[in-house]
Amino acid sequence: MVNGTGIYNLYVDRQFAENKFLGHVFGFPIAPFTKQEFENYANKSIQMKKNFFYRSKCHI
Repeated sequence: MVNGTGIYNLYVDRQFAENKFLGHVFGFPIAPFTKQEFENYANKSIQMKKNFFYRSKCHI
């Protein structure tokens, strides 16, 4: 949690940041990026979410 605001950092690198707020995920560019860098970020983000939900499902 960041500063008690209820905003959680899910992913941060030098170009992109994802935060969870009120059950929604928001992604923001925080620096200039190329199309290839965006595609890499999107693939990492999707894979992280797949892993998270797969692990959650396995522990129920």
